[in-house]
Amino acid sequence: MFSFQLEEIAKSPLIEIGAHTMDHMALAGMATDSAKFQISQSRIALQKELHLPINSFAYPYGSFDQQAINLVREAGFIDAASTFPILKIRSIRNTIYIDYALGLERDKHSLPFYLKINSNLGNFSNA
Repeated sequence: MFSFQLEEIAKSPLIEIGAHTMDHMALAGMATDSAKFQISQSRIALQKELHLPINSFAYPYGSFDQQAINLVREAGFIDAASTFPILKIRSIRNTIYIDYALGLERDKHSLPFYLKINSNLGNFSNA
């Protein structure tokens, strides 16, 4: 895809552009410096190119571990997704939203469910 095509797609109110690492590398078990570069630079590059905030991250191959979760959070993302379908639940207007991959809980009524699922987060670290 060319830059002008990405810029055109990003204008749509139906599309959200998110980051996905610089080189589509599995993050679980990656050296900290490499993972940090892959995560943060993908966000920086997209924001620079599109002049838009990039708030979402998708773990390549669904691969993440606790280090990747922490680095995604530190890079400033507000949500993240994996290929595991239980990791991200959204309503149409984000009124009920739980992001297990980042460990964020935005709806106080979802807290018991969040805690139950989050206690099993380690089971998802190997894609």
